[in-house]
Amino acid sequence: MRAPYNIHRICAFLVGIVLFAAGMLKLMDPVGAGLVFTDYCKFFGLRWLIPAAKVIATGLALFETVLGCALISGVFPRLTAILTSATLGLFTLLTVVLVIFNPEMDCGCFGEIVHLTHAQSLLKNIVLCLLTAVAFLPAKDYNEPRPGKYAAFAIAILSAVLFMNHSWQRTPAVEFTAFRPGSLLQAAAGVDAGLRLHTYFIYEKDGEEGAFDLEKLPDSTWTFVRTEELAVESGRGRQIPVLSISDAEGEYCDERAAVGEVMTLSAYAPEKLKQEEWLTLATAMQILEAEGFDPLLLVPSRDAVPAYLADEALTADYKTLVTLNRANGGYTYISDGEIIRKWSLSHAPSPEDLQAMKAKHPEEVMMSSSSRGRLTFQAILLYSLALMVLL
Repeated sequence: MRAPYNIHRICAFLVGIVLFAAGMLKLMDPVGAGLVFTDYCKFFGLRWLIPAAKVIATGLALFETVLGCALISGVFPRLTAILTSATLGLFTLLTVVLVIFNPEMDCGCFGEIVHLTHAQSLLKNIVLCLLTAVAFLPAKDYNEPRPGKYAAFAIAILSAVLFMNHSWQRTPAVEFTAFRPGSLLQAAAGVDAGLRLHTYFIYEKDGEEGAFDLEKLPDSTWTFVRTEELAVESGRGRQIPVLSISDAEGEYCDERAAVGEVMTLSAYAPEKLKQEEWLTLATAMQILEAEGFDPLLLVPSRDAVPAYLADEALTADYKTLVTLNRANGGYTYISDGEIIRKWSLSHAPSPEDLQAMKAKHPEEVMMSSSSRGRLTFQAILLYSLALMVLL
């Protein structure tokens, strides 16, 4: 006997929420999704797919998002049941293999925000499979949704596609890596790299001070005073990132990124930059220096750097550069060793933007940017969910 309709919808809704959230988190960081897909390609011997890893990973994330939207809104029930069962079945088989062989890699289920062990990922997939079975078995007489649900589904998909396009051209709206805004570089922290830091923003109101996290800032009635970094040994807090860079002579010069107003211009795949993009970077370095910033050109190797920039280039680890800035040709503003804000090359700050930033306290720049990105992502998620549930 088929379960009551409301039980069926609740189960489908729960599975849809998980798939929708997982897909959107990966769409927010296409480069990170591509890195995870690259690890899968290496593990399963599919190295010929690696050049297209970012595109394929983004396409799979979009498919996951679409499937989640279909489950939440209840549209195309038969097709959704087939695709969901096949997708979760494949995910479960993959995680069984990962549990058996236990490779040193992340499942990438929820991007950078949640890191699951292979066993935890398998358990999650088994639960989703059971929920899917309750939602769609026996396979007969599916209830067709109201016409408005199809409109809500289409609008949610359009929102996801626009968000994907935004993420493809810019840095992630919200970051969860060790190099996220608010992190203090190890060269400036003055503590052991194995420790962790927790950043507190101190605000004042009516003569009293309060400490807040970047994710939970107070309203406009509070006045920003300062920031404080607390080094802790427990798993709480954020890991101190190490930006290790070296000059043309091979000498380490990590302190260059940790002192003063610094703007790094990083390219983790310099061979992919076009000639006009290199000229843009060269011009940007001159503008940044004129505006009072210390520009640092960071690449994993000088081999692909044009001769007119080779002497200026500093080298760093490839993975470090990908984590520092997801854009291949990205700007990262660092003030006295604290990461403030990031841009992609195609959306770089103008001279007027640089002047405006110099006129503000670095913490104000960071909080304004981080809050805007976080609110944008939350608005897209909540708007899409509300639309699919209520319409």
